[in-house]
Amino acid sequence: PGGGYASLQLFFADANHNQTSHTWTKPANITKIRVFITGGGGGGGYYWGGGGGGGGTSIKEIDVTGIVSESITLGEGGHNVNSVKATDGGTSSFGSHCSATGGEGGGPHGHVGDACPGEGGLGSGGDLNLNGDGGGYGGTSGGGGIAGI
Repeated sequence: PGGGYASLQLFFADANHNQTSHTWTKPANITKIRVFITGGGGGGGYYWGGGGGGGGTSIKEIDVTGIVSESITLGEGGHNVNSVKATDGGTSSFGSHCSATGGEGGGPHGHVGDACPGEGGLGSGGDLNLNGDGGGYGGTSGGGGIAGI
């Protein structure tokens, strides 16, 4: 009687945090949905390196009256790489409606200027687009950087 959303559907990356694809299929009698999509987080830097940046997020309300199904891509999380900058997180999207880039990977431990944190990803195409937090700086004598959210 009061309107609002009638159900909740969640889609997740696989257990190994690889990029995954899903298909959303519209349930009966649904005319609008609210999508929250977040990019993968950047990997943490090697050996006391900088923390990886958090993935961006996009939030969008979509009229699905004329839509039967939509593709979903969930970006992979970044990975720590021995002695070099960690990999960036992957981009996530809900069809062509909205997307969010992954966070940047953190730098490795080393000399001054290394162990830099990764920057956060960016949301786009949504009614509300949020930047992921950047990671924390790594230590030169221990203690890796904190990951972004």
